[in-house]
Amino acid sequence: MVAARYPAILWLAALSLLFAVVVATLYVHAPLYAGVVGLDPGVFLYTAEQMQHGAVPYRDLWDHKPPAIYYIDALGLGIGGGAAWGVWLLEVVALYAAAVLGFVTLKRAFGALPAVFGTVVWIGGVAFVIQGATTPRSSRSRSSLQASTCSGRRSGAAAIPGAAFSSG
Repeated sequence: MVAARYPAILWLAALSLLFAVVVATLYVHAPLYAGVVGLDPGVFLYTAEQMQHGAVPYRDLWDHKPPAIYYIDALGLGIGGGAAWGVWLLEVVALYAAAVLGFVTLKRAFGALPAVFGTVVWIGGVAFVIQGATTPRSSRSRSSLQASTCSGRRSGAAAIPGAAFSSG
């Protein structure tokens, strides 16, 4: 079997393919091509930028979102030297980490080829879910993906927990 003789090469090929799919998925959301930032991402970036100048969320600036998004964006702005490229880079890293974890989990349950196929399909689907902004609907869709794929079942019943999150 080829996999037994060349496991490192196959792992490298799978990880390279996943990275290419992640970059291709998020390429349209890169700051160079994204155009005007939407309302929510704009608030996140503005708050993060002000935090870099000493502002404190909920005291100096107000938004009703939890604070982690502001700190993540502030980290990204720091990485990007004040530009949104750093935030985009963090998105690439986060999606790639999720892809690798998803691949490893699916590989254990179904084997290497179905894991590559399934991971490429769900990463490709992310482009249709995020549409350039974090919205409650996209959050429910991610919850649906997580609930249905992490249940560990091989039957259609695995999608039932995910369906509960995706309604509405």
